Amino acid sequence: MFADEEALSLFRDKFERNERVAFRVPLKYHPIKGVPKICWYNAFLEKDSSLTRPENLFVRDGITISGISSLDKGLVRGVVIIHDIDLARMLGDSENPAHTEWQPDSRNFKGKYIDGKETLVFVKATLKKIYDQLQRPIEGIQKDLLIDFFSIPIETQKQEEKKPKDLAGKNDKGDEDSEEPEIPGLKGKKRPFIVEKIVSGLKIIKNPVAEELPETIKLKLGYDVPRGNPVKSYQELDFDVAKAPIGIESSGVYFIKKEKNELGV
Repeated sequence: MFADEEALSLFRDKFERNERVAFRVPLKYHPIKGVPKICWYNAFLEKDSSLTRPENLFVRDGITISGISSLDKGLVRGVVIIHDIDLARMLGDSENPAHTEWQPDSRNFKGKYIDGKETLVFVKATLKKIYDQLQRPIEGIQKDLLIDFFSIPIETQKQEEKKPKDLAGKNDKGDEDSEEPEIPGLKGKKRPFIVEKIVSGLKIIKNPVAEELPETIKLKLGYDVPRGNPVKSYQELDFDVAKAPIGIESSGVYFIKKEKNELGV
């Protein structure tokens, strides 16, 4: 989306100062019976603290397409404007009779353009993709990063009352009562698989100490993002595990699903 980190930093600074940021976005236009070319359209984003939810606006050749939503977080307003004649015609072919949606299965659109469905997905995701890029990575220590995975139980008042109280202050060093209680070891099931990061991607192997293995596993993949859930942020144009340049090497497994960002074994 951005040429380099310096350009991205300038846009982030401007956006954080509540200034409007504008972009020209390239998109490939390729009708089945025509020559491919690159078209351009405009996108704008700005913060607005008076909003109660994100505001989206998609305008195709002067017509507002009201049923499309891209931004799903932040008090921010986003606008996409398509003026290019060919691109506007292509999007118009995908519209429903009420001109509120861009639909890949529309009778005038389906089978008429190469990668037509992917083109619609790309345009619809424009504002969200730009907004995510404009968010600065969180700096410093995130104390609650793993709160959903690890927790320390809080002692209730009833549990405290059940504790025997010290008699005559006999809790000084050297007394038998001052010995720390023995902490039992924690036992739990070993994870059946180990996920390792490698240069070209990731590797998943059987955990040699695991006692039980599931009959099937389901994986969902996604690009890391500054904020939010990488898997939920996945878009079809990001990658497809069944298509190049994604490559999968396996041994001793049978894939029951290999589509978009999902793998089933």
